[in-house]
Amino acid sequence: MPLVRRSVAAAASLIEAGSLTDHLVDQFVHRMGHHPSPSEVKSWDLSIRALVGDLQDAGLDSVEMLLEYRLPLNSKRADVVLCGVHPRTGEESYVVVELKQWNRAIPVDGTDDVVFHESFHQPRLHPVEQVRGYCEYIADMVGMLDGEGDKLAGAAYLHNAVDEAVEGLFLMEPSQHGQLFTSSRRQEFLKFLVSRLAPKPGAEAADALMNSAIKPSKQLLAVAADEVQRREQFTLLDEQQVAYSLVMRAVDRAYGANTKQVVIITGGPGSGVWDAFRKARF
Repeated sequence: MPLVRRSVAAAASLIEAGSLTDHLVDQFVHRMGHHPSPSEVKSWDLSIRALVGDLQDAGLDSVEMLLEYRLPLNSKRADVVLCGVHPRTGEESYVVVELKQWNRAIPVDGTDDVVFHESFHQPRLHPVEQVRGYCEYIADMVGMLDGEGDKLAGAAYLHNAVDEAVEGLFLMEPSQHGQLFTSSRRQEFLKFLVSRLAPKPGAEAADALMNSAIKPSKQLLAVAADEVQRREQFTLLDEQQVAYSLVMRAVDRAYGANTKQVVIITGGPGSGVWDAFRKARF
């Protein structure tokens, strides 16, 4: 469920009135029992404003926005899920958008899915890999999308960055569930949006997604059955994937230099630390 659901036009009106961020904060406090961090509030205020402006410029005022959409049976939240009608098929179409205010970022040496940003003390998951993971998780868990993953697309939008400042991030291969756009590629981002969403009301598509039964797809169940037998398959999100990638980097470097390295992974119960460790075991 999202913290706030509005059409693009309605969200724009709230932004103009200076109240959209307040709505998000109120809902966050109501559901979580504590206040969001100042950085998260700032992100809502600036990043959602940028996305709404782009959607309006693309003529998509009627598309429905699910802001801070909580993944089914998970504590993770996707920044925005856009709900609408596919311009070619006329069927439901969804775009998961991960918004970043980053000005620059570089890949962490020895990994292909972990990046460093000067504002953070710890490395972060590559935003394309982050949104791709969200898309695949939603496709696996939302009943109406079982076998219809083509209805779902994903994009990481670094709306403050120019290509030159994040050029290393483009080394990651794009896919339908994960593409990277910057301010330098704003026009490409608009073309991407209109290729997935028609200028038609998206309320019915949003209703279908939010009212769908939550159940693992047949494909996910097959993976789970395989895991019971072989214990090798795990779906990792965000910090879990970062931990796995950094462990594997340490393993590769230790092996290459014929030395030993110590890696400490911390996290509370249910955080996926054990999953990350077991996937990385060697």
